[in-house]
Amino acid sequence: MAENISFISTSNITLINEDDYYMEFDYANDITSNETNDNLELQRIANYIIACSSYAYVFFAAIGLILNAYVITRLIQSALSDYDRFKRGCGFPLAVMSLSDLISILGIIGNVSASLMAKFKWIQTPIHSISCKIIMYVLHTMTSFSTWCWLFVSAIRYMAVYHPLWQSTRWALGDLALFAILAISMLLNFWLLFVVSSSYFMCTEVSLSKVVDLNRIFHIVEFIWSYVLPAALTLFMDIRVIFTKPPGFMEQFHCDQKKCKKATLFNHSSRKSLDSPKSLSDDVRINQAKKKTTMKKARCNVWRFLLIVTINQLLNAPDNVFKMMAIIGDSGYTGGNRSLMIHTIALIGRLMYFSQFCFNAAILSIIVYNHTTRPRKMLTYAEQFKRSTINGCEKTSHEYYNFSHEKVESQSGLGMLSVTYGKEKLSNKRSLKRIRKSSSCTLKLGDLNSFDIKNEVNYNNKSKVNTTRSVKLSSDF
Repeated sequence: MAENISFISTSNITLINEDDYYMEFDYANDITSNETNDNLELQRIANYIIACSSYAYVFFAAIGLILNAYVITRLIQSALSDYDRFKRGCGFPLAVMSLSDLISILGIIGNVSASLMAKFKWIQTPIHSISCKIIMYVLHTMTSFSTWCWLFVSAIRYMAVYHPLWQSTRWALGDLALFAILAISMLLNFWLLFVVSSSYFMCTEVSLSKVVDLNRIFHIVEFIWSYVLPAALTLFMDIRVIFTKPPGFMEQFHCDQKKCKKATLFNHSSRKSLDSPKSLSDDVRINQAKKKTTMKKARCNVWRFLLIVTINQLLNAPDNVFKMMAIIGDSGYTGGNRSLMIHTIALIGRLMYFSQFCFNAAILSIIVYNHTTRPRKMLTYAEQFKRSTINGCEKTSHEYYNFSHEKVESQSGLGMLSVTYGKEKLSNKRSLKRIRKSSSCTLKLGDLNSFDIKNEVNYNNKSKVNTTRSVKLSSDF
């Protein structure tokens, strides 16, 4: 299926059609094939919209090139500064998506340039036919892959909030999923290399079979893969985020309430003791407040990404609706039977379709990467050893390694991916261990004091024995 791009020449504007998806307009005479004497005013408005759309194509192509190049540069800097964080988070799929958008824009520019060269006889028809095959294949593969990449990034954030254990232990499956999506997209669009050819300086299709309409079947399969499945999965995640809370959150909340009750009972029972450890109720309440704020931030992040994917799907919706109408084969939406109004709406839908490349790059450069991509400074073992001394007690280097390793895992995702529940459970365990160790330290210090007292008593007793012995010896002499 050939892409539809308009370009301006001195006499007319030629639209590269897609299975009779567009018609040719002659601006020298302002006449179309379906024009009548009753709709001259409508024809003038349509010509104005088409001319504005032609300039908008050029604008979106230029802005898309600049923004996608900027995003890729930022991602390369992030990968060089902290590769583990880039690999474990959303950096890799976003980089692949930006690269696919950049290739798509370059393919659009190459398609328009090849059509101009063929029109002015700068290249021969066989060369233009080969360029059409390659450009259309790459363009369709990259556009469907870009849509799936957006959905994949949202799915990573969704799994991080609703299934944190699965996401944290199986993050390596994400790369395999991306390669699988790319392979499926390449396979489903491979038939374009055999049907796309050059005709009248445009990229058109030829029929694969005269008996069975295989072109229509392949178009239906591509439509389901590139739009229906991503839209359905996005709708499922939107509904899940709106109407359900993450599993395990309420259980952990009730568990914290039980811990708080036990801590208050322990506090009342040990109130008379001077050396009793600090009550756990305050720590549990603080952890609950932190957990609620973390949960709210995590859901807001998921909402933001799902909103971005939904807008992306809405930009694709008009063009895909007209594709579906063309696939169904209604005579009112194809060829010369299509009315001028439907043709103008289809052109606007195609413009919205190509604007998604700028939208993706703008969102990535403005919203997603508003935070710095530099990794946070990790403390050395000596600095951690100094900061973690509580009442003279010291933690082992193995515990400090676990702390630093868990920090790196929880900060993965270029400021976008946060594994919430595991981090909260670890914080609760750490606070309990810290309090227990502080209490054990006080007990150890008390043991040391009692040990010193015993040593002094033994020393005094020994000195008394020695003096008595010396007195006896003197009396004997």
